Amino acid sequence: MLYSFEGKMDEGDGGFSWLQGSFFGDDFVYLDMDKAFNKDLTQPLDYRGGEMHVYMYIKNQPVPQEMKVCINLHQANPGGDHVHEIGTKREVVYGAANSEYSWVYEIDTYGGWTGDNFWVAWGRTDLYMDWSLPRARYTVRFWTPSDQEVHAAGGKNWSGEDPKKWFPLDFTYLVVIVEKGGVFSGWENYVDEAGHTLLKEREEEARAYFSGFRLLQREVVKSSWFGLINVLDFPITIHEDMGVLYCGGQGGDSLWMYSPMEGIGWFWTTPTYYPYIYLLESGTWAYYYEGTSAPAWFYLYKTNEWISGMPTDSF
Repeated sequence: MLYSFEGKMDEGDGGFSWLQGSFFGDDFVYLDMDKAFNKDLTQPLDYRGGEMHVYMYIKNQPVPQEMKVCINLHQANPGGDHVHEIGTKREVVYGAANSEYSWVYEIDTYGGWTGDNFWVAWGRTDLYMDWSLPRARYTVRFWTPSDQEVHAAGGKNWSGEDPKKWFPLDFTYLVVIVEKGGVFSGWENYVDEAGHTLLKEREEEARAYFSGFRLLQREVVKSSWFGLINVLDFPITIHEDMGVLYCGGQGGDSLWMYSPMEGIGWFWTTPTYYPYIYLLESGTWAYYYEGTSAPAWFYLYKTNEWISGMPTDSF
């Protein structure tokens, strides 16, 4: 997953969704901060020659419009007169409720994207992307059927359109990129039949499970007693030190979790007891030496011995 948006674009947004890793009010926005912005997309996995998969689900528009939509990618261009900017093909959509669309674009094998699937700003070849360098931001943009941009910036004045007929536009928009030779797993792994992102559903479930934990960003929660936890794939989570933990039970102040580390398995703990944990399989209390990782150390009171385990990032 590169990017996921579920929410409303209002007239006050000016016709743009400027996505730079920040929240969009009450909307759900997820950006893979590494892959979206910082990662070298030419190595060790080479996304050139791979595919970009885009999904859109329109929930509601004040007056359904025939329109075009695309997503633009921006990259800094120090000393240049314009940022590096490319966009996907402008696809025709209609703003009727519960309209669903998906597209697949082949990523070019060199620095930029060309051909029928992508366009470059102002038609300038010097503004292609360099996939080995960081990206700066992403924008979802809307156009009239005659390719006039519907926004308020740069004197466009909505290209003569009535923004109150277009906005607020309630929609879901997802982007997944697949490396060269990779296989896309299918949209059923990202959205449900009503166009809700599974990431949003998992986040809501995780927030309920880790009640009292503080949300740092869309996929990371933190507590003063249990540390940082990545909940992107909840109920499978990744603890900052203990690695993968599967969440069981109802959560809250009583956590049942499973660790694939040898000798740990299912354990129970609470804010009162932690870092003491009860190991179900061995029927003993253990003390986790907080902060230890690779290996993580545990003292077993039943056998009066220290054991260690190597955290993993997957089951």
